[in-house]
Amino acid sequence: MAVTWLPRIAAAGGLPSPVTATPFDASHQGDVASIDFLIKQARSYVIGLQFEYDGRTDQRRVLELVGVGAGTPKAPGIPIEIEFKLWRLDSADHQPRLLLADRVTTKGSYAQAFGWTRFKGRFQRIIATINLKPGSYRVEARTLADNPAFVGTPTSLVIDYYADLQFVPHSLSPTNN
Repeated sequence: MAVTWLPRIAAAGGLPSPVTATPFDASHQGDVASIDFLIKQARSYVIGLQFEYDGRTDQRRVLELVGVGAGTPKAPGIPIEIEFKLWRLDSADHQPRLLLADRVTTKGSYAQAFGWTRFKGRFQRIIATINLKPGSYRVEARTLADNPAFVGTPTSLVIDYYADLQFVPHSLSPTNN
């Protein structure tokens, strides 16, 4: 598949830069979400899942699903098995180049954000933290199992970064990206 349009769109500022998100149904096996995005600064980026809540009761429900803490979480929540792939899109031959393909089990949460409305916000869970150089990329995530507890919980695939850290220790570093 040729991606000859990509350099023109990227040059015109047409691809989103992190932070960006797209809806993703984590409750159903085989659901796929994909984001094409532009990296302008070399640093560590987080590919993750974002779970939204609306109201204090919903906040507690979603926190119970998502869990508390990253790494070895205090309360892991309900794990979600994900297959993710990362491509570099602006290669010299204009063909997408697969940089990473992995299967992970996500659990716990590493961030909570609050909305402008009282008791509205979101929790985030890490799929991978990856060091990326400037360029155009695509990430794709696919659920590997049904997760019925997440039915009705608005979920997104996100590309994000830690504002206070340029490079995160132990991040994945695709070769020749």
